[in-house]
Amino acid sequence: MKKTILAAALVALVSVSANAQEQRQRLSDEEMAARRAEMVQKQADKLAKDMDLSDDAKTQFVALYTEYQEALQQAREANRGEQQEQAQDRSEKKQKELTDEEATQRIEQQFARQEAQIAQSQAALEVQKQYYAKFQETLTPQQLLKIFGQQQRMGNRQQGGMQGGPQGGGRQGGMPGGPGEGGMPQGDF
Repeated sequence: MKKTILAAALVALVSVSANAQEQRQRLSDEEMAARRAEMVQKQADKLAKDMDLSDDAKTQFVALYTEYQEALQQAREANRGEQQEQAQDRSEKKQKELTDEEATQRIEQQFARQEAQIAQSQAALEVQKQYYAKFQETLTPQQLLKIFGQQQRMGNRQQGGMQGGPQGGGRQGGMPGGPGEGGMPQGDF
């Protein structure tokens, strides 16, 4: 009896998970953009409230913050499609079935992906620097920290909380046995 109930619960859980995944896949680009815009608007309003901005300053801040987030999103999405295509190519053939030429090609593709990720990070950094200068004209350093400190925390969450933060388990770098935890030695190898 217990096994039957457990099996039924497991089937229900898998079914709910599959439905949620299908629904996410069905969301159109327009719906995703609308959700993203709504989230940015909420973030901007919360930041403006936290910084205790006047109504006029709030309006200017929200507009600039929205523009900043859109530019940052564009910088991050620049190479995303290409990376997804390469990931699909990799999954088609198991590593044991590869010829030496194909294995070499995969290694070179990995390097190209890493270069693309670095370029994407550099583009995002340039956007952040550009908008930091714009925000700096009207905000105090403490207010700027709320914007750019928040950006760092959000980036950490988007990477799965790998760098500490509220969801990262409090370990530096997200690696088990980080500094002071008896893990891998720190320094040169």
